Amino acid sequence: MRVLPIFLLAVSWALASTSAQAQIFEVVFHDEKTAKKYKKDMVEIDGRLRFVGELRTGATYTPGQGTNFDRAGRSEWFLCNPDDPTKLPYKVNADGVITKAIKKQVGGVQNAHIAAINLFAPNSSWHAIGREYEQRVEWIEELEEERDREPEGGSAWQSKHRILLEELEQARVWLAGFGFSGAVEDLTKEMKKQTKVVGREAAIEREKRAMTGIGDVRIANEVNVSAEKWAPGYTFKVQESQHCRITYHSGMPDGAVSGALRMAEKAILGFRARFVEPYLADDFPDRIPEDIFVEWYFGPDDMSAHEQMYTGHFGLIWGPNKAERLKVEGSRSQRGGEDPDWLYYWRNVAQEDPVGKVANNLGVTLATMHYGTGYTKVSMDWIEEAVGYWISLEFLGRNIVTNKAFDWSKGDSERTVGRGGRPDENQRKTVGEGVVQAGERTIYLQSALGEGSPFSALMTTRLFDMKRGDVAKSWAMFDYLIRADPKRSQIFLREMARFAREGGDFHGKLRKRAEALFEVRGEDIFRKLDRDWEAWVRSQLGLSEE
Repeated sequence: MRVLPIFLLAVSWALASTSAQAQIFEVVFHDEKTAKKYKKDMVEIDGRLRFVGELRTGATYTPGQGTNFDRAGRSEWFLCNPDDPTKLPYKVNADGVITKAIKKQVGGVQNAHIAAINLFAPNSSWHAIGREYEQRVEWIEELEEERDREPEGGSAWQSKHRILLEELEQARVWLAGFGFSGAVEDLTKEMKKQTKVVGREAAIEREKRAMTGIGDVRIANEVNVSAEKWAPGYTFKVQESQHCRITYHSGMPDGAVSGALRMAEKAILGFRARFVEPYLADDFPDRIPEDIFVEWYFGPDDMSAHEQMYTGHFGLIWGPNKAERLKVEGSRSQRGGEDPDWLYYWRNVAQEDPVGKVANNLGVTLATMHYGTGYTKVSMDWIEEAVGYWISLEFLGRNIVTNKAFDWSKGDSERTVGRGGRPDENQRKTVGEGVVQAGERTIYLQSALGEGSPFSALMTTRLFDMKRGDVAKSWAMFDYLIRADPKRSQIFLREMARFAREGGDFHGKLRKRAEALFEVRGEDIFRKLDRDWEAWVRSQLGLSEE
């Protein structure tokens, strides 16, 4: 029996190879009273009603410059169908070009009501999300079929059943992150049905513990004492969950912080269920603590406060590269003592949603702990970047934290993206124009395939030496490994980090161990992994084998 029906679109999923010309934005209104005027076109994300859509007309967005619109005018936005990601707000031809708008999924906004237009999913579109939804459904069905090939109730069956449940939960969280409330309800029903197949009481209790404290907003008294000296005029709050703490300036919505914590705990539960619990043994321990191990500080967009709270309150040092570090919005520090081991220190504006930063940062931290990539003699930056992107894409469907080398706007300074529409042949109405965005997964796979370094070189490349194809391949190689051979991939990655900590002949030791682990004889294991990975990527992109 299939877990879910696959809804086939009446349009082609084929995409043009040219640069994409659509992103998903969030329209922020001046106040709640104004926002209520647009309630019917808003979706619930993290407990808040939000207006998200692709630009149709009435505004422009240019990479590196932001949005531009006439405040006396009106803008129109392509909206999602909350019940079904495959019901698009436009029709698309075989080249990925928008040809017709679906009127009931177009929302209009008086530009005078707009406080800001923020990028919500800069490398995605409703078209790409609909396509990924179908891919996720197919993955879920494959997992169910794989589980059902095992004797029901046996250890192998139960292990694969847990992975199936986690894939369902990841899809549910991903859908909720875009406001697909109806589709979330459908998956929730499926989750309950699958849960009845075998007891999941322990996992449910663990989730309850993880979420305890979220929404309990407290005044950050110690931080506020420091702020009187180092950040005068600003006050701070704090929220905690089982594993995470977020300290934030009062200009940030409490609900946004609560939503980020919920996502983080779901991601930790998912990571554990997929990469830890099925393989627990004396030589494969769970390295994720049971208490708070990571903290985020979201300070105001004030350079003086940003500089001084870092040293004055947290007692950290900017170091010799202070000027360069201050230009960057965020930084990571590892601490000791009673404080959480990891601190992510961000300069944030009030209207920025913290969930994207939390997702990527959490992935980096989980990789560091689970695989043991801290204090290595050989760089293991690739795996930390990979898991940062993986958590972001799996649980949010978007990644917003990128290093300077991975900048998709490079070369696009003369190209206006999301420029709105064009009049039809009768000059009576406006229809969408442009090529639909391919989606982050597709963009990264294309970049990894065309620009990524060989895996043997990538695995020791430092982050700041990576090109964008290397960052993309880091994520893509990780995604391939965990899908192609879930158990041995986890052993392989932990062994890789172990040899990196030891130093010496890193590649020689890892090659010998990997050839034994994956049972490869007569060829270089790294070349084989590259070849098999490339075949998988090409199949994901619908390309023929070379």
